[in-house]
Amino acid sequence: MTHSGAGEQSKSAPESARGSAQSRGSWRFWRAAFAALLLVHLLALYWPRIEIEGAPQDADKWTHLVLFGAPVVAAFLAVGSMRWLAWLVVLFLLHAPVSEILQARLLPGRSGDVRDALFDGAGVVLGVGLGTLLRRRVTRRGAGRID
Repeated sequence: MTHSGAGEQSKSAPESARGSAQSRGSWRFWRAAFAALLLVHLLALYWPRIEIEGAPQDADKWTHLVLFGAPVVAAFLAVGSMRWLAWLVVLFLLHAPVSEILQARLLPGRSGDVRDALFDGAGVVLGVGLGTLLRRRVTRRGAGRID
């Protein structure tokens, strides 16, 4: 948390999420969650292929949905600036096809799949929706309103 003057807080986190020590703890939790989910996201996309016997058909598509959606949701609760959130969403949307190209061309045993990229993008869109809803709820709660 940065202070720009006596008693003035910067607007780098959701305004209401910074009001109390409990809220600041929650904000820190979501920052750590975002970092952890981003690490899982990158490891899962760029790790050598792991085959899971008996996995349901298209289970990897749902994995792509979660790998892209979960960090976006966490970002909405960890990042205060809407400008930064917009950039993160754009980066995740761009990363969807780029990750498939990199998997196909640079990673032995991996392949690129257009459907995977589509599920990645759908995960980002769902993450934006859920993240927006949760962020509004946190903002209302921090402002003293009852949901």
